[in-house]
Amino acid sequence: MKGIQLRRTIKILGLVGVVLVGALFIVAWKFNSSLEPSSNIDDYQNALESLPVGLVEHFPKAVSAGARTRFFYLPGFLQGGTTIQLSMGTSSISIREIRAQYEAKAVEHWRGCAKTGNAADLMPRLQRPDADGSAACDYNVYVLQTTPPEEWNHGHESGIAFSEKRHEVLYWAKVW
Repeated sequence: MKGIQLRRTIKILGLVGVVLVGALFIVAWKFNSSLEPSSNIDDYQNALESLPVGLVEHFPKAVSAGARTRFFYLPGFLQGGTTIQLSMGTSSISIREIRAQYEAKAVEHWRGCAKTGNAADLMPRLQRPDADGSAACDYNVYVLQTTPPEEWNHGHESGIAFSEKRHEVLYWAKVW
């Protein structure tokens, strides 16, 4: 009788062990996949909610997938920073309205072209997967918030850039 109970207990413990190892594997897989960059526009709302509201208040509240809408989100973990970027095609009229709205709020402003010797280069801030180095010349950049240089170990930055030539607006925010 004791032998049967012992075998039954071993089977139950083995089954519990398999379930626990499987659950641990699933949790590790989900955790790892949650740290992967996303370009799926369906992740936009969750990405916005993961950052401080004041840092992403200039982002559109809702977006729809379109041929000229691109999204990039890299969630942060431990010492890794969080980045969110949204690129949207728009009209020249909308760009002028955006410029008027954010011009006075900007803490920094420059015409984004590395050839002009700007201290800050546009492309490191905006990881556009389709951009080459010359694309920076098309953009006006408004940095809306940034951490002072003496506090750059852990900081934040957000802003908006637009190109009237490309009819495109780029929104970004970073926390590191």
